[in-house]
Amino acid sequence: MKSWWIFLSERFAPATHVPMIASFTLANASLGLVLLASPELNRNAPALERLPLAFVVAVAFFLRLRIFDEIKDHATDVVVNPDRPLARGLIRIPEAKRVILGLCVFELLALCLLAPVLALSHLLAMGYSFVMYREFFIGEHLRPHLTTYAVLHTFVSVLSAGTVVSVVTGLPFWGFSPSMWLLLMLNWGYFNLFEFARKTFAPTEERPHVESYSKIFTVPGAVALSLSQAILPLVIVRHVLAGSLTGIENIVLSGSLVLVSIPALVFIIRPMAWAAKMFRGLVGLYLILGYLALAATLGF
Repeated sequence: MKSWWIFLSERFAPATHVPMIASFTLANASLGLVLLASPELNRNAPALERLPLAFVVAVAFFLRLRIFDEIKDHATDVVVNPDRPLARGLIRIPEAKRVILGLCVFELLALCLLAPVLALSHLLAMGYSFVMYREFFIGEHLRPHLTTYAVLHTFVSVLSAGTVVSVVTGLPFWGFSPSMWLLLMLNWGYFNLFEFARKTFAPTEERPHVESYSKIFTVPGAVALSLSQAILPLVIVRHVLAGSLTGIENIVLSGSLVLVSIPALVFIIRPMAWAAKMFRGLVGLYLILGYLALAATLGF
């Protein structure tokens, strides 16, 4: 347990991951409000008492993804990041795989106790996560293409968000409307933003044998790539909910972009380590506040 607490502290820090997953859960549960308000369903309100279950399942899901990544990157980490828990031998790979199995059982059992059909639905998200772990069975061809590799992996956020909506509404994936699936795609944008920003560095921060978007696209290009994904969720929300957003709600959603656009501009003008760290840090804060703003706009 001590070893796993060290692992969590270093690779899945509760201080950052818990607020992020909580805001993710709340925002996507609010999408359930949109689904249940649609005329195709004869329901009044989602089961908000299920929010804690949705949150716990989401934590288990994302923790499992983190462990997957640690196992996948083990050979590289031994050389490039030897201080990481698996690379330095704090946790062995067989033990990590047993924890993955335990998390899978927990996720399915928790959902099955709620409704077996929801566990069946979640198997789609779980199955995608295992295909990700196997790098879509084309890892040697995929790994050299950092951006393609990333967007294929971050798509799992859409399916995980779908599980949150399923828990709150009681509907499996195949009960979602096309507009709901389009709304869920906003998670892809947010997770792409996180992925692109966390691997965007100032020239002095770049390391040999460590890939980054700033190496591929330069600092301005990598920052522009990140900002495009910050805008994508707003475009989706406005497209799907065009007639139902008030002026104030539009201002709240659009105004949150200031949190990333200003540090992005500073980083482009001054591509130094302190500006890069500020940019990456505020992107993480933006994800939490962006999700909370979305939840407030859609009903919570």
